[in-house]
Amino acid sequence: MRWLWLSALIIGLSGSKEISEFSESSELSECSENSECSEFSEDSESSESSESSEPSALSPFSLTRTHDSLYHLNEFRLPYPVYRFGTGDVNGDGSTDALVGVIKRTRFHRDMGRRIFIFKQVEGKVRPLWMGSKLGGILQDFRVIEDQPQKNHKTYKTHKSHESYKTHKPYNSPCTIRALETTADGRYVVSEYHWEGFGLAFDRFLIKNTDQETAYKYFNL
Repeated sequence: MRWLWLSALIIGLSGSKEISEFSESSELSECSENSECSEFSEDSESSESSESSEPSALSPFSLTRTHDSLYHLNEFRLPYPVYRFGTGDVNGDGSTDALVGVIKRTRFHRDMGRRIFIFKQVEGKVRPLWMGSKLGGILQDFRVIEDQPQKNHKTYKTHKSHESYKTHKPYNSPCTIRALETTADGRYVVSEYHWEGFGLAFDRFLIKNTDQETAYKYFNL
């Protein structure tokens, strides 16, 4: 799978709601696959010039930038800055889904922040699959890791005073979402999530309560 790095706004975290611990499940999404979102609409035409990102040869999705706060996922309008775009079979139905990292406020979190929106295709049209307010901490970035074998669910030994963290529970999801997150006191966490039922659920920590440099090493494993 090919990652497409896209430009993103620099968002301050000073207004973020204080988080003392990471939850073991993601919050309820604002849009499920059966709900309608008034902020999003299909818009195949635009009067402004557009820049198209280069999609994978096998991907059914392409992301087009009109300007910093307007993108289109195929024909689906995304009126927000985008910081990350990836694809993978998130929910295990055998089809490719699109994961778009957007920067926006949400109904439950009024401060600007980085979110993960997941989309599927239905009869050739892009439709929302999951639009989460947040994961466990303050999201900085994410990666899609495909076909991670269950044998990799082991204890990760960290260095010095850090603890070791085991997998939370086994799962059969074809994709893992690895997240780089921060806490309210500025420490870094690398965690993993998988699809469970109607959204992303916490699986395990790779490292917790660490510095930025160490976190990025684990994030890029």
